[in-house]
Amino acid sequence: MRGLKLFWCLILVFAAQATRAGGLEVNNGGDSVWCKKSSENSLYGFYTLDYLLEMDSNQKENMVPVDAWSESFQRIYNQIVKYDPYMAKSFLSFSEALSNNSLNISWSAQRDRLVDIKDEEFLRILPANCILKLNGQSVAQIHQTVIRKSNFFDSSRLVFEYDPIILNQQRELRPLQYSFLIIHEWLWSFTSDVDSIRIFNRYLHSSRLENSDKDDFVATVRSLKLYRKVLPVCSRSNMLRKKIELLIGKHCSETELSDLEKIDRLSLSSNVDQLNVGDLSGMRLLKNLKVSLGGLANEKIYPSIFWDMYSLETLDLSANGLTKFPEQWFGVRTPLNLRQLDLSLNNFDQAEKERILKMEKEDSPEVLIQF
Repeated sequence: MRGLKLFWCLILVFAAQATRAGGLEVNNGGDSVWCKKSSENSLYGFYTLDYLLEMDSNQKENMVPVDAWSESFQRIYNQIVKYDPYMAKSFLSFSEALSNNSLNISWSAQRDRLVDIKDEEFLRILPANCILKLNGQSVAQIHQTVIRKSNFFDSSRLVFEYDPIILNQQRELRPLQYSFLIIHEWLWSFTSDVDSIRIFNRYLHSSRLENSDKDDFVATVRSLKLYRKVLPVCSRSNMLRKKIELLIGKHCSETELSDLEKIDRLSLSSNVDQLNVGDLSGMRLLKNLKVSLGGLANEKIYPSIFWDMYSLETLDLSANGLTKFPEQWFGVRTPLNLRQLDLSLNNFDQAEKERILKMEKEDSPEVLIQF
């Protein structure tokens, strides 16, 4: 018994040290910058870094006024649900976790972390009243308001550590800034490119969103490569992680992305009800993929899910309850080597079957499609 207690004590100490060191996975956090009063602009208080760095574009593109987070959420959700059901579902789940921690997301209040940034590129872009003079140097004092981490004991679970003073102030006094910050954190689920996050964040908060049709929205998503995120194996959903560990013969922490290129066949044929962004990334030499009998509805399959599977020859998506087969699942076009596509035992109506046949005939006439 004493040995068991010692074991758990050591585990907890190691976990605490790993957390202080940054956890298992730390992306760029949601940052805020303090701006003092100035006659040059109306800025005063904490503003999100995304907003300030894109300020010229924000002014040109007419940011939609925000009186409350709930209002901003509803406006953005109402638009993206029309164009991208997967993204809308993800946005809804993330928003709900803000007030009630979910199985996959939790929020934890922490002390403010202040980072002095002397980066010349930042200093050129930021408004002058958002830069301080310290010891004769220009410094942007960036407060890490939110930091996204993987849970130490479960790498598929996300923990968001946040500064309660700054975040509450933004939510109550500057809801547009709060909305920018929350959506910045949500968008890390779709890409690791901070520039893409800032550009899309600006787009969602501007009047451009209302003026976009589905083609515009999809083109914007594709141009920013939002769904093309390569995940470390340990950060993938439990089902995929265990399958990869079995195929590679290594624990996820020891598995390199290069190991994924050794996988040429992957079968996920039971209890598959969700594939997260990046779950299938990095498998460039995969030739045969089976994802069937899992109840994968259309809104649970993200766009560009098969985007880097250049070697794919056989794809089995049978018995998933699908009603649509969106063209963007492959990113830009069907993999050149694809020869067999099994879509049997789904819920396609005749019109959708004919559309799929026509689409593949024009794009890849060699593909044999089974309904």
